[in-house]
Amino acid sequence: KKHLMLIMSKINFILLIMSCVSSESISDDLVPYMNGGHLDQMRNHRYVRECLKTQYGELTYESIKPIEIDSTFITNYIGYETDHLQFGHRTVIKNPLKMLSVLEPLKSGGCKTSSLAYVHESAKQQKCRIAVNAGFFNPFETDKDYGKCYGNIISNGNLVQDNGGIQNANFGIRSDGTLVIGYLPEKEVIDKKNPFLQLLSGVGWILRNGSSYLKESEKAECKESETTGTLDKFFNVKSARTMIGYDAKGHVHIVQFDGKTGKSGINLYEAVEYLKKIGLINAINFDGGGSATYVQDSIILNYPSNECAMNGAPTSQQFNICPKPVSTIICVHDEQIAESYDASTSMSHCCNRNYVLVVVLSSVIAVCLLAMVFISNSSSVYNHRVKDLFGGQKDALKSLLESNEYSTDGDSEKE
Repeated sequence: KKHLMLIMSKINFILLIMSCVSSESISDDLVPYMNGGHLDQMRNHRYVRECLKTQYGELTYESIKPIEIDSTFITNYIGYETDHLQFGHRTVIKNPLKMLSVLEPLKSGGCKTSSLAYVHESAKQQKCRIAVNAGFFNPFETDKDYGKCYGNIISNGNLVQDNGGIQNANFGIRSDGTLVIGYLPEKEVIDKKNPFLQLLSGVGWILRNGSSYLKESEKAECKESETTGTLDKFFNVKSARTMIGYDAKGHVHIVQFDGKTGKSGINLYEAVEYLKKIGLINAINFDGGGSATYVQDSIILNYPSNECAMNGAPTSQQFNICPKPVSTIICVHDEQIAESYDASTSMSHCCNRNYVLVVVLSSVIAVCLLAMVFISNSSSVYNHRVKDLFGGQKDALKSLLESNEYSTDGDSEKE
């Protein structure tokens, strides 16, 4: 069965790539805010804190430290019955600190240039075993901000951008392994004592402490000018979805459902029921619709809902499905790749590098000193030998001259 699924996935991937050679496409854009924009400064952390404090006091995020760590991850093909049977994929990561990363589109610096890339292309940066689309971005090609990354983004300890205090739901991993989900004040985003190694914003804190948090989240994250109309539709419409959360053991779950906006898939209320069923306690929603892409070892496993016209086909006829270029991704990789991003091991690596540098420099200096001593001694010995050599020759010459002088005097007397 696994071999058959792998073969089908490879065939699916080839067809997807071939279908992208097209003259036009129909993009399935699922956007939470009008005109592809994002939240404005009206929704700062103070507003969110006041809005949500009735039940949870002033705590605007939840956190947990994994209690069972394993260097393996589990990926399953899933089905969930709503009004129809919905299909998707789920991956469970048991050591998220060392096996999960937030990556910019295509390469480091991709957000700065508003780049977009297919998930399987961005996954090459860190040899991702599993990769999914994640953060929101401006999907409208006619906008000047097309491709702009939205929200807080920290990738492998590097602050790519912060949201300037604007509040959307976040998922993050701190340097001590603590998982964080919720609304973060800006001082937490840039905290240095226990900094975030990975951080990314979504739209919708959909599950909090095992219960639906959709109503509260919708109130906290809607734009002042839109009341809840656009965001309410975003929460309720059936579509492809990508979500991330954690269970009571601190294991991270990545969940993706296939669908097409307004026609198939699941809404966020149905998503919450599924996440509760599989044991998650906190979760947020990432970009969905045509962006929803699930890749394993560079092979697209799901069925993206974008449509691309077949090469040479008449307009609006013979469309195939194809993946969509997206912004940031979530990457699941082998454990050893991420070791340097653990704060403790990162410091250890840093110190080890400095130690090696000191040893090398000390060795070079010692060798130079020894060379100087050797050269000095050699020079002294050489000078003594030259002196002895020329001193002996001088004595011999003097003796010869004296002998010649004596001989000359003797000859003169004989005459």
